[in-house]
Amino acid sequence: MSKAIYIVTTEPNSGKSIISLGLMQLLLSRTAKVGYFRPIIDDVPKGKTDNHIDTVLSYFNVDMKPEEAFAYTRSQVVQLKNLDKDDEIVGHIIHKYKTIEKKFDFVLVEGTDFSGEGAIIEWDINVLIAKNLGIPAVILASGKNKTLDELVG
Repeated sequence: MSKAIYIVTTEPNSGKSIISLGLMQLLLSRTAKVGYFRPIIDDVPKGKTDNHIDTVLSYFNVDMKPEEAFAYTRSQVVQLKNLDKDDEIVGHIIHKYKTIEKKFDFVLVEGTDFSGEGAIIEWDINVLIAKNLGIPAVILASGKNKTLDELVG
């Protein structure tokens, strides 16, 4: 049985954050130690931390420092991709994930947000990360203003 799950979306505003919070609540009702990891976060001002990470770590009392819960900022990934350093990106993400995995019974991994610079490459990166971590993924899509055919087609 897998010790982690990767939450990924196909587009912005699909409800990924609320699903992640609900899954975290469910997981904590079934196992005592659940870690949280966002491989890539939005760029944040110096001295600030990612809002998703802050919310999950503080609300659920996860025993982690905010800097342990992510591998890269979005601009760092864009810079490395421009230098064709995909292997370095994936290697560092795997290292950070494995460190968290050793400390917790289960890890909830939340994919990127599809916002701002670099959004065009996010789906590929999320798929690459989930594949290399070897964990199952839950793929979310928003049904807002879409027909059934658009959702399943």
